[in-house]
Amino acid sequence: MSGERDDAGWMGRFASASGGVAAKQCFFTGFVLAMSLLLAVSASSLVFSGPFLAAAAALVLMTVLTGVVRWASIPHGWIAVVPLFDIAAAGLMRDVFRADAAAVALFAFLPALWLAYAFGQRGNLMATAAVTLAISLPTVVRAFPDIDSVVITRSLLVPMVVAQMGFMVALARSRTLAERARTRALLGEKEELLSAAVTQERLMENIIDTIDMGILVLDRNGRVAMINRAHQELSRYASPPGQETPREADLLMRFPNTAIPVPEDQRPIARAADCETFSNYVVGFGPTRGRGRKVSTSARQIIDVDGQRDGAVIVFADVTPYFDAARRQQRFVAAVSHELRTPLTSILGYLDLVMDGGRVPAEDLAHLEVVSRNAEQLLTIVEDLLATQSVQDSGIEISRTSVDLSQLTRRAVESMRHEAQAKQLNVAESIDDTPEVSADPSRMTQAIANLLSNAVKYTPERGGITVSVREHHGAVEIRVSDTGIGMSPEEQTNLFTQYYRTPTARQHHIPGHGLGLSITKLIVLAHEGQISVRSTEGAGSTFTIRIPQLRRSSVS
Repeated sequence: MSGERDDAGWMGRFASASGGVAAKQCFFTGFVLAMSLLLAVSASSLVFSGPFLAAAAALVLMTVLTGVVRWASIPHGWIAVVPLFDIAAAGLMRDVFRADAAAVALFAFLPALWLAYAFGQRGNLMATAAVTLAISLPTVVRAFPDIDSVVITRSLLVPMVVAQMGFMVALARSRTLAERARTRALLGEKEELLSAAVTQERLMENIIDTIDMGILVLDRNGRVAMINRAHQELSRYASPPGQETPREADLLMRFPNTAIPVPEDQRPIARAADCETFSNYVVGFGPTRGRGRKVSTSARQIIDVDGQRDGAVIVFADVTPYFDAARRQQRFVAAVSHELRTPLTSILGYLDLVMDGGRVPAEDLAHLEVVSRNAEQLLTIVEDLLATQSVQDSGIEISRTSVDLSQLTRRAVESMRHEAQAKQLNVAESIDDTPEVSADPSRMTQAIANLLSNAVKYTPERGGITVSVREHHGAVEIRVSDTGIGMSPEEQTNLFTQYYRTPTARQHHIPGHGLGLSITKLIVLAHEGQISVRSTEGAGSTFTIRIPQLRRSSVS
């Protein structure tokens, strides 16, 4: 009980079971004195009698003592002395009035309830015993020897009522204490959970901040809920001059190796906020001039325990070193290819001389023809490698001029129409008249032809191909769609890598070296454009080329 003492204000001390002794005693003494004055109006001789005044004086003295004693420094059980004393004083006052004012016995109720409130059922027993001794016993003694059931009932009535009321008070008190203990336990558990949650949150923040990849978390409303240090650094790198905390729409974000800014609705955070999930979506961070950074982005949606979307997580990985390593590898392959071309050309030349000389037996001539065919195929591969690297490094001149891509596309479609008809493919055109662009017509024709050739190659007989050209977001967009074999997300990730051929293409025994799309991509990048693909396995693919509209620039 001692731990329940409450000194927070007068009312708090009065309501406390173990504190506020002086407050309770003052209240009781004031109540008794006020009632005594009221009784004095009609029974002044009794009120001012010696025993009554002695009882009143004793109450006043006890009240003074309760204000002097430091109750917090003594055992809690000593508090019971005060209400027991009050019950004795009430018994003396009741004995003075006797039958004239039997209701004076009610003075004992307040200290009796005090005991029950402070000590529970034990206090109730003490209060009942004290009231019996102070009020009931004198009544029975005075009635001796004429004691009957009426006398006994009248004498025990007050103690029984005190016992019942005290029982209810003690019961309510015990339930209150139990509920308070339960509440404290729950609050303790809540504080522990909150402390653990704060600890876990700090640990998670520290872990996330140590990761060298940018991480950004959106809530279900698309607002930023968390961001780590790596992403803050990437955002600062891509921030326009003079903007410390720009919106994603203001960040300097481009399609890789191009000057074309990524439209707002195609930026990683916007796509994730639009409930889209994607992987390895590469964008360029930073200004157009300078080295810049290549950043691979991925997004996953957060699902709560009810299966509802609760936000999204976007990861930003700086893959610039991998691009640099790939570029060095490509240059090495180009150097090796260049060294191979000269001896291969010499081999083919001497093979032609030997086979045209007429002195080789027929059986040996057949063998030499096999050697010649394989050498020519090897030379073709070497030439493709060199062409790929020349476009990558701009080693060949791209003669820019004003080009109508709509017209180029129409011609490319006509060139491949015979090949499509041979497979009974339906070719549909949706080609708008678009603004001219600054481009090399022969190279752009090669890029468009590569996409059309792939569409024919990977579309089964009686399938369909759709070719469209339109203006979109300050660029001319060429789109080639087919109803072919399609690709899985994993296959799309590596599609533009040199020498890469999808497992599906190999299973269908479709010929190729895995260089056509890589060359197409390099041609598009050389024009500061962008190429992308969307595909569904078994349902076809759509390739899109975007070339910026005409800008006056020097020949690269």
